[in-house]
Amino acid sequence: MTFEHDEPPSGALPLLALLNLLLIVVYALVAAQVCAAEEEVALRLPVAPANATAGEARRLPGDVVVNVAADGSLSINGIVLSRDDALRRLRILERCYPDQGVVLRADADTPYAHIADVLSLCREARVRSVSIATRSP
Repeated sequence: MTFEHDEPPSGALPLLALLNLLLIVVYALVAAQVCAAEEEVALRLPVAPANATAGEARRLPGDVVVNVAADGSLSINGIVLSRDDALRRLRILERCYPDQGVVLRADADTPYAHIADVLSLCREARVRSVSIATRSP
C-alpha cells in the first residue's frame, strides 16, 4: 500500500507561523497592561492571618478590580469614578457577564464605611462574586 503526500502551498506555513507569533506577542502586551493598571493605585493592603488562606482573594485573569482609597474615592480597573458611575458600570458588567468576579482592594487605613458602601454597590448591581484582596503577613 502506498501513500501519496500532499504538500501544502509553499508560502502558507511560514505565514501562519508568523501570524501565530504576532498574536502571542499582542496577547502578552495586553496582559502586561492589564496587570500594570491594577498596581497603579498605591494601597497598603491589610494583613490577613496566616491561617486565613482559604478565604484569601486570589486574582484571576479577567477579574474586575475595584480600588477604594482612604478618602472613599473609587476606581474600577484604574478609572476613577463617582458612586453612580461605578454602580452603572457594575450593572452593565453583571448584565453582560453574570459570573464575572470583582476583587475589592482597599487601603488598610480605609474606614470600613467606605468598604461597606462598595459592597453595597456590588449587591445593588447583583454582582455574585466579590472577594477582598489582602496580603500575607
